[in-house]
Amino acid sequence: MDFNGLSDPYVKLHLLPGASKANKLKTKTIRNSLNPVWNETLTYVGITEEDMNRKTLRCCILIGCLRDIQVQGLSVLLRDKDRTSL
Repeated sequence: MDFNGLSDPYVKLHLLPGASKANKLKTKTIRNSLNPVWNETLTYVGITEEDMNRKTLRCCILIGCLRDIQVQGLSVLLRDKDRTSL
C-alpha cells in the first residue's frame, strides 16, 4: 500500500511451463485503488491446441508500491476448462 492507504494493483498472467516473454501478459495498473476492476482482454498469440492441453495458466494479483507484492494467486489447468469462458 502507498502512504495514502491505497495501492496500484495489476494482474500478471503466466502460461506454465515456460519462461519466455511470450508466456507472460500483464494488465494495466489501476492507480490508487483498493477495489480495482479490469475490463481487459489479454490474448496469447501462437498458442496451439497441444500447448493448451499441457499448460497451466497462473493469474497473480499484485499491488505496486515500493516493490511488487503478490496478494492473491490462482492456477488453472487449461485442459480441464471450457476455454471460451476463461
